[in-house]
Amino acid sequence: MKTYDLRDDEGRLVGFEISNTLLTRGQACRVAQSIPGAVLTLRSKLFRDQDVFCRFTVSGEAFEIEEPFGDNSRYHVCGEKLARSEALLVVRQAFGDHPNWKTPSMIPLAAVICFFTWQGITSWTEFLAQDRCLDAGGRWNSGTRGCSATPGPQPADHK
Repeated sequence: MKTYDLRDDEGRLVGFEISNTLLTRGQACRVAQSIPGAVLTLRSKLFRDQDVFCRFTVSGEAFEIEEPFGDNSRYHVCGEKLARSEALLVVRQAFGDHPNWKTPSMIPLAAVICFFTWQGITSWTEFLAQDRCLDAGGRWNSGTRGCSATPGPQPADHK
């Protein structure tokens, strides 16, 4: 995934950002947890209970993942020291090498939703067409999915 470097006034790397469009908070925590030697110290359980939703350590250095203002297009990943370190480079590399999980899993879901939405629209459209046909005194033909203007057979008069 793409990372966006955060630098101080002197141009030193102090953290990085990752897009949260295709990465949930839980997935970001799992990426952090997958770093060799990483220990999670905070993993937010609620959906947007606080801006800092994940804290972890790598090689004894503390890091946190934050969603500024609780609603941002990117997560910030920074060390507590706000200084470049080997551990920060390892963390950035782990996120940079990580594929987005959300995109492939969303494609089949989107296809299913589109299919059932289309089926619902076509079924509802056909129902309305049948209803209009029968209200007009016509006869609905399921084979052709059309209405014939001729009314259906009338009951015979009994004398």
